[in-house]
Amino acid sequence: MAMPSISTILGVVFLAYIAHSIYQMSQLFTTLNCTAQPCYTSFLAEKPRMQLALFTSRTPHPIASEVQDIYKAKRFDYSRPFEHDFEVEVPLKTRRNGSLYMHVVLALEGEPLEWRSLRRDGPTVLHTLSLTDYMVPRAEAFNLLGEAADKARPGGSGSSGEKSVQGKASSGNSKGASGGRPSTHMRSNVYVTLLTDLFSVSQADVPPEMAQLIRVNRMQQILPILQTDTFNTRMKDLVAITRNTTEFTFSFHYKPVGGGASSG
Repeated sequence: MAMPSISTILGVVFLAYIAHSIYQMSQLFTTLNCTAQPCYTSFLAEKPRMQLALFTSRTPHPIASEVQDIYKAKRFDYSRPFEHDFEVEVPLKTRRNGSLYMHVVLALEGEPLEWRSLRRDGPTVLHTLSLTDYMVPRAEAFNLLGEAADKARPGGSGSSGEKSVQGKASSGNSKGASGGRPSTHMRSNVYVTLLTDLFSVSQADVPPEMAQLIRVNRMQQILPILQTDTFNTRMKDLVAITRNTTEFTFSFHYKPVGGGASSG
């Protein structure tokens, strides 16, 4: 009987870890209750009418002049999934191996949706995520792997003069593009989730796993928890950006989830 490969074993371990994490999260949210005062309740319990706004910028904490508006919905039904394709301008500094960020804003109906006047505390929820990542372009990565494999074979590092010249030419072409170095890639799919479970909790009841997620407003309400859906984020969605890429289209995926629901 053949033994399972290391990659198979690692894959099984990773899936077990994901399943265990989902179970732990479901337990956290199904067992939360107030055992002390003050008792914080979910902001969504009152079924507020919300707005959605999307912005992009080159930095995670931009000023108003550095922000590009890409979408605004004065009435946004956060209880339903939402998907839409957006075309954004790619700044020159991003094309020169820089970064680009997206800011997802949920605000009460009637609140201003201009970046300059956004209320950072209170009913407005702001979630910032990176639209870019850095990796070696796939074609170059395969070339580098191929060259490494050739060198690993007996005589593969240049058993003849002809092979040696071809190897150098291939290496030169690879370095001409980016030298095998990581370059800016943009995400063709962006996934965001909103936790819609209605729960109450006191400060003494907040588990360490949730502490960084919970924000409370002046009304002692737990603000909506908006997060990047890492379960659906894939490396294959990364697209290489060049200096000629002035515009880029990506798909935005929003999904409401419960504490015991999987995002993937």
